[in-house]
Amino acid sequence: MKINKFLPIILLTGVLMLSACGSETPSGPSYTITEVEFLALKAKLVKPNILVEDNFTVDITISGVTFKNKVANGKDDIYFQGTHIVLDLDVSSYNASTSKASGDTYEYDEDEKTWSKETGEVNVALYNSYALGFETVFKFSPTFFDAFTYNKDTRLYTGSLTVDDDTYITRFMVKDGQFLYYEVGDVYKYEFSNYGTTTVTLPQIVA
Repeated sequence: MKINKFLPIILLTGVLMLSACGSETPSGPSYTITEVEFLALKAKLVKPNILVEDNFTVDITISGVTFKNKVANGKDDIYFQGTHIVLDLDVSSYNASTSKASGDTYEYDEDEKTWSKETGEVNVALYNSYALGFETVFKFSPTFFDAFTYNKDTRLYTGSLTVDDDTYITRFMVKDGQFLYYEVGDVYKYEFSNYGTTTVTLPQIVA
């Protein structure tokens, strides 16, 4: 009789414990990525609309020279080939078929130490190539996700690709589905930060 009396309580306790365990989610950030997520992330980085839709800061080192680019939902601060450009794009005007948008293009004159501004149609695809340059970088990285191995201690994925008898070692790190780090050989290094919190201040034009 006592067993029958307490059996419903025991069963209910077991159900509640199982329910609690089943509702638990892993704590902390994730430093791994699936093949589908990896390929989607690579594809996003070479699409022009990343300058319109995304928000992050990236420190880029090319052959030992480091510069900082900021992408802030249509306000983009870009360094390339010794040129400093700031874009202020009208996000609603972006045309995916032409990869163009209306907006303002600011360019810094190193000699005069002043900014100039041009208003009109902006070739977003061109500036995405300048801002990130991943079209070139990915040519020296393994094409297939299976070519990478993951080290859980360093949290780095590592792979290699041989191009014209030269072998390039690629290393990258992700956090919650976004790149934190991407390196190809001794030539290209990208360090990503401030996802969702990057801001760009528009230059002041002196009359």
